[in-house]
Amino acid sequence: MTRKPLNAGSVMILLMLAFFIIAATGCPAPESADDDNETANGVEVDQDTDATNGLGASDDAGQGSGSEPEVIEGDNEEFVPTVEEPLAPPADQAVGVEDVEPGQLALICSLDGIGDPVTLEDGISVGAIDSLLLQVSIVNTMDDVQTIMFATSQKLDLFISDQDDNAIFKWSEGVRFANVLNSIELNPGDVWAHELTIPIGLESGKVPPGTYNMAVLVTGEPALALNVSDIEITR
Repeated sequence: MTRKPLNAGSVMILLMLAFFIIAATGCPAPESADDDNETANGVEVDQDTDATNGLGASDDAGQGSGSEPEVIEGDNEEFVPTVEEPLAPPADQAVGVEDVEPGQLALICSLDGIGDPVTLEDGISVGAIDSLLLQVSIVNTMDDVQTIMFATSQKLDLFISDQDDNAIFKWSEGVRFANVLNSIELNPGDVWAHELTIPIGLESGKVPPGTYNMAVLVTGEPALALNVSDIEITR
């Protein structure tokens, strides 16, 4: 049998039927972005996180955004603090360093004002114009190395009070120190020296002439301290 070719009208009818069939049955919807995210945030991602931190911790355990923590080279190595040179130039050693007996890690201080420096001890008198220089020395006369550890860059402090124990001056007041672990390492016979300035005068923040008690403190571990009383400051 010979088939007749479809005319234009028949073709149009067939196309319209196909359109209505598709509209009635619908097409499968494409996967949403949320579905992709659910796959990406599933087990595989959690396994990657476990492999990174070794603890199986989730984002709720402190990872925040879920990004991998920054890895710093040397994290697993033993921490080695900064070590200062035994002598801290240009500070002069305190008067009395040479008199330290063997077998000690000693704190020796002296005051430098008008005239020659004098060893800081009970009942001394020292003259000053605008300031006094507190000379501080740590002396190691022991047979082995001595290490003093510090939690911050501060190593010294000075407290001055009057005869009624009222606070007059604190050297570290208002001074900012870096939060960095460090240490002083002293070999046998080494001396570490530093200086602090004490402002003298009648203005606020200065120490007026008078008689005071002083406490000098090494703020490390082991801690060293020197407490003296009845220090007369004159102008």
